[in-house]
Amino acid sequence: MSNEEEKLGIGKLRDDALTMQVGDENDGPISGMVSVANTDMYIIKKHAIYRTFLADEIDPERTNSNIPNGYQKIVSQGSDSETVARSFLTANVLFNSNQFYGEIDLKRVMDLSIVVMKELLAARTIERDLITEQDRALSAFQQPKQRSLALPSVEGLNESLKTFVQKIEHATQAIFAFTQQFYGHRAKMWNGFETEIQQRYGASDEFSKFVGSMTTFMVFIRNLRNCVEHPKDAQRVIIRDFAITADGTLTPPTVEVVHAATPQPKMEVSSFLPQVAGQALDIFEVLMIHLASKHIAPFGKFEKTVGFLPPDQVAADSKVRASYFILFNDRWSKVS
Repeated sequence: MSNEEEKLGIGKLRDDALTMQVGDENDGPISGMVSVANTDMYIIKKHAIYRTFLADEIDPERTNSNIPNGYQKIVSQGSDSETVARSFLTANVLFNSNQFYGEIDLKRVMDLSIVVMKELLAARTIERDLITEQDRALSAFQQPKQRSLALPSVEGLNESLKTFVQKIEHATQAIFAFTQQFYGHRAKMWNGFETEIQQRYGASDEFSKFVGSMTTFMVFIRNLRNCVEHPKDAQRVIIRDFAITADGTLTPPTVEVVHAATPQPKMEVSSFLPQVAGQALDIFEVLMIHLASKHIAPFGKFEKTVGFLPPDQVAADSKVRASYFILFNDRWSKVS
């Protein structure tokens, strides 16, 4: 068979209808598919997300008939996860949409939303494992016997907290890069972004107000990372495992941030971790809504906006809360 005939045969093989089983029953049913810029295809399942690839992606010259189509799991969480829904899937609804109007690198925007999702999922895993270990240690605790006490402890507490902070900070770096896809600002981290937005829309604009409040948290995370990675007397994190007080009270693990600009008084680890991870996710979700609201594709004389769906309008099989809306007959209606 000539090379030309072989290429024709490979072409016919690859151009035929495609069927592919992705993942297994442990992933749950398929919730949807996300296609990005005609280059990436993601299969969203209830408990996992897969990126699919075609043989042409590996062998674009069609020289090897044995190259298969395939798939690769990117996270072991799917549409049932709030973190997934309020990051990557929300970015898909708002920016991978004909309702969005703006010159952005869509693939880069979606890739960054995946980075945010992955880092926050990793932080949440550390949070869950630490709290589980804390509960386990506490359940095994016994009162003193013959004036001897076996104090419970959380193994790997310091290392896990350090990794948690790094994951959150990596997520905020990706969020910063995400904002640069829309405005191209280059000034010093978050303060530069705040200045950019205020100059564009005015200090009284709702987006400007949000960015101002967001910046406070983002600077705290940046300083927290520095406290963890570059500790000094006036810049450090104090982590305490289970302890016993003079009155005999058993206290749970705590964390305290020593920093002149962004201190954090001593706080229980089991409260600190979910609050930090939760606030990072809240900020990213609301940030995307504001970004989309500033780049809405016009639709005749109809007024459009972006916001949260009423709880009773969120689809039963979805945790995505953001949507475009159009004002029709004096009523805001979701735009599909």
